[in-house]
Amino acid sequence: TRQSGADNRILCIDDVVTTGGGDTHQHAMTWGALAASSGTALSTGTAASTANDLHTHTAPPTSSTTAITALPKYIQPVIGKANNVDDPVPTGLIAMFDGDPASPSWDLRSDSSDSFNDQMMRGAATYSGSSSGSNTHSHADFTSGNSGAPSATSSLKGNPANDKADGGHLHTETASFTANTDNQPQYFTVIYAEKIPAVDPQPNVTTISDTPDPVGVGSAVTFSVGWQDLDSATSWTSATSAAQWSERYSPTSLVFNNQMWVIGGYDDNVAGGCVATSECNDVWYSTTGTSWTQSTAAAQWSERYYHTSLVFNNQMWVIGGYDDNVSGGCVATFECNEVWYSTTGTSWTQS
Repeated sequence: TRQSGADNRILCIDDVVTTGGGDTHQHAMTWGALAASSGTALSTGTAASTANDLHTHTAPPTSSTTAITALPKYIQPVIGKANNVDDPVPTGLIAMFDGDPASPSWDLRSDSSDSFNDQMMRGAATYSGSSSGSNTHSHADFTSGNSGAPSATSSLKGNPANDKADGGHLHTETASFTANTDNQPQYFTVIYAEKIPAVDPQPNVTTISDTPDPVGVGSAVTFSVGWQDLDSATSWTSATSAAQWSERYSPTSLVFNNQMWVIGGYDDNVAGGCVATSECNDVWYSTTGTSWTQSTAAAQWSERYYHTSLVFNNQMWVIGGYDDNVSGGCVATFECNEVWYSTTGTSWTQS
């Protein structure tokens, strides 16, 4: 679901979810008092009073600079979240990683040639791959309003008028700012990658022309075919060399309630075996693959192998199979067409 609350906001990492900040900033200018005058200035000779030597002025009123953008360089993806924790990852989703995912299912989007490189992220209603904002900013010189009147004046009467400042004169102040000031917030970097459909390589198939006949009539033709699923594991680690359940073939396995389950099968180990005729109807589960717990040694369904097991409607199901136990069996010919289900693995109900 698209998160409209993230529109026009830079992503920030925190321990709570909130919003704040702004896209522009300005500086309030509080002006200090002018220093005492160092001399006198020529008067017009017409003022009713003049400013005394060493007079001062009160500061101009507080004012603010022009507001300018404070946004760093950014790009605008559409921000959303999964409605459910088990939602599949859709093609085109861009995710954050702490390293290169190095997977054919993910296309790196933050390498040096991509538009996501060296960009902050700012939410938007529609995606824009163009960079906006800037990592630096500059303020133009700023001139204050008028200062206060002179702190001390005297009458022109009897005083020469050629070396006194007008008693009503004022001053302004001009502030200059350092250009190209860095306005990047504190940040850390992550790797961006986009989910793409996994593409397996084409199999290496040897093609043999039929003209002329490459082999004699009736001769065998051998093909060398190579195929590797890049999403599958290339190395395996043994969880255990001897699980608690006996050796067997044709059991069924499934994942239910965050546990792995092994159900039934065939064990013709004469020293052990599930029962005298080797078929098994025991059920085991594990959360690690190393240590297994027996849920039941004898489920309500008869011993069997070649059956099917699956999870449906929050229940485990056992369907059909083969039971050649002469003392029981599903039917006289040993094949089974019954269906059983359980939520615990211990107690089973026939459907």
